Amino acid sequence: MNLDIEIPNRNFHELCNVIKWKETPHTYNKEELQAKSIADVLYNNMTFDSDDVLKHSYSCAHGKEGTFNYLLSGKSDEELQNDVSQIYHCYSCYILLPSEYYILSNRLLREGNYLQWLTLLQNLKHLFLQSVLIMELKAEQHFLAILHNLEKYHFEYPKTMAALIREYWFEWSQQVSVNLHSYTLNEDNDYDKRFLQIQRQGELKYNDWKAHLKDHIKVMFEKLQICFTEQELTRWAATLKLKQRESRKDVHYEAYNKLTELIKDYIINKYNATYWDIDTGDFDYLVLVIDILLNDEEPNVSKLESAIKTIINNIKNNTYKWYPTLDSNSIANLNTIINAITHMGNSGKLLLEKESKLCHIVYEGWNATSENNLYDKLQSECFIFCCQLLLVSASEAFNDEIERELFWNKVTESLFRQIHVCDNKHFIERYYKHVLILAALIINQKHKEGEMEFLNKVKMEIIDENIQKEIISQVLHKK
Repeated sequence: MNLDIEIPNRNFHELCNVIKWKETPHTYNKEELQAKSIADVLYNNMTFDSDDVLKHSYSCAHGKEGTFNYLLSGKSDEELQNDVSQIYHCYSCYILLPSEYYILSNRLLREGNYLQWLTLLQNLKHLFLQSVLIMELKAEQHFLAILHNLEKYHFEYPKTMAALIREYWFEWSQQVSVNLHSYTLNEDNDYDKRFLQIQRQGELKYNDWKAHLKDHIKVMFEKLQICFTEQELTRWAATLKLKQRESRKDVHYEAYNKLTELIKDYIINKYNATYWDIDTGDFDYLVLVIDILLNDEEPNVSKLESAIKTIINNIKNNTYKWYPTLDSNSIANLNTIINAITHMGNSGKLLLEKESKLCHIVYEGWNATSENNLYDKLQSECFIFCCQLLLVSASEAFNDEIERELFWNKVTESLFRQIHVCDNKHFIERYYKHVLILAALIINQKHKEGEMEFLNKVKMEIIDENIQKEIISQVLHKK
């Protein structure tokens, strides 16, 4: 047993049980012997009928061929990349390769025979069979070697194949962090002392993994660039969003968030977005592009302005669904936008002021209908309000404290005026409340001098006492 491979791919208790099981006498049954024999034949001659393998795989996992057809039907390689996550996750429920292919795959990887492994991957032909085989990669050198040689082989969906490897590498890296963490737990157990050496070895691997995770990402992305452009990798990275912890100590969330942060840091510090198209793209992608632009020694102001305008226009025309939620992802995105607006100087503040006038809602009774696009206007109005409020936190955006104070008063007066005339309770609960909570957080952290006036206005304009308390608690909350 190769512990260098086994330790990262199994948690401590699982590995101990596997070792114990392997030590017990084991007689191979007829099916196991037959699978091993077929694997030996395939090792020397990888000629087989992939259609038969597919039918047998469906049968083994009690799946149906029709379950997958809708994912592939009529789609190009470029289009299928958008379904990679779905393809990757659904295989486990419905696809199970015959045993001989797992035996053969493990043998080839163990020997470092990556070209033969890629031949096996190619000959399986069907994307879902290939996705199952990709799941057999168990070490960083496996991923690097396969990506390095991938373009030498013919696949029906080459870009999707590379995207599947990238997707699994991301999942595998998280699981390695979780598995290795288990070797650091000093729990009482009934395992005999011989496993203590394995636990120490696992702990050393965990410390090494944490210390060099940034390097792992670097070498992986250098290989991914054989298959993807920098812009394509940035679009993928933008889909990774930090998760909120469900408990104080959740190793799965920590592993995911750490990996996500390091990937984005690598992209921000390594890539150059000066010549990228930023007139299209989803919200998170454009925010990441802005981060890349801001990392330049002299950020391209015209590019920043173009990205900001694209975001605002897409929120206004409802291409993006945006809500003023205050989770860490939303606040981080807004802060990135504020940094860009600050770099734009006076033109940034003027842009926000112009958009603020354009998106202000005129309330005329219960006039929220699908025909007048009031919901679209509301999300753009609240987005501009949030940007203006956060701009107050950026002291470099103003010449002095007097200018900053005047700006704050102007924005909050406009906000409370809109709340005063709004006669739609849902709008206040779903939208304006969160904008007010953001204002309360800013007062608490950056603008204490406006506290009393803000509290009085909240009590005056917000009728619902529960919403009042929720907002006021953020002002009075001690850091």
